Amino acid sequence: MPRDSSKYKIFLLLILVLFFSCVPKALAEPDSEKIRDLLLQSNIEEVINLFDKDYIKRKKWDLSEENSHYYAISLLVDGKIDELKVFLNFAQKKYPKSKNLENISNQIYYFTQEFDRVKPNPPADKHIKLIKNIENYKNGSDRQEAQIIDEINQVTNIIYFPTQMDYLLELNSQESLKQAETLAWLVINKSKTKLFPNTLDHYALASAYKALAVGSVKSNDIKQATKYIKLARENIYKMRSIWLIEDIIINRPILKTQSRSTIFGFALPQWIMLLRDEYDNYLGL
Repeated sequence: MPRDSSKYKIFLLLILVLFFSCVPKALAEPDSEKIRDLLLQSNIEEVINLFDKDYIKRKKWDLSEENSHYYAISLLVDGKIDELKVFLNFAQKKYPKSKNLENISNQIYYFTQEFDRVKPNPPADKHIKLIKNIENYKNGSDRQEAQIIDEINQVTNIIYFPTQMDYLLELNSQESLKQAETLAWLVINKSKTKLFPNTLDHYALASAYKALAVGSVKSNDIKQATKYIKLARENIYKMRSIWLIEDIIINRPILKTQSRSTIFGFALPQWIMLLRDEYDNYLGL
């Protein structure tokens, strides 16, 4: 006798529905796209809240590499260094090859100047070497000022480290001051072409105006020096703990796919507050 195929299919469907309804539902982690969009809005408190709720719900961290990166960013931007260290200890064991997590781990050590614990990073490595060489130079090593200036010209401005102009001012010579002022005007003129300066742009601008202020003080032009240092301070107060570097859609016509690339810049708020204190002191506030 032929089997009624339609009734058989319905029966199988009911069995499948019953089976999946009895299987415990997996607890999904926070949606990474939603997290990304909250970070774009700088809504750090909500991001941390979502991840903390997820931890309480699942009684463990069980995050993707992308969400681990986002959570670490959020803790750093909120200044929660102790909590961040605990999370990174877990996350880096789970994702040992993650350059994003390594970068965040390095940031903590840059801020605390624990350079012996830093993983290799070429831009920062040049700064660390330069700091040691300047210290040796001041202590009477046989290095020439020209050699130090050449090293200063090779570093780029990055968070937690002095700018090129700061290093030049530290040498405290007429030649280094002249070079600092020249570089300062280059930075200031270049800034006029940027519609949306980010935190590092403001950091470089503040350093540039500080260099000009030092030059004015040495020329006994206190009024001009005060004007420059006020401009420097304004830029320090425009610095933020998180900023957008890139947010683009990547099209792959051959594969007929689209993906979104979002890259954030971020820094510990403690560093920014220290800078504010430093620049406030220049004005005797």
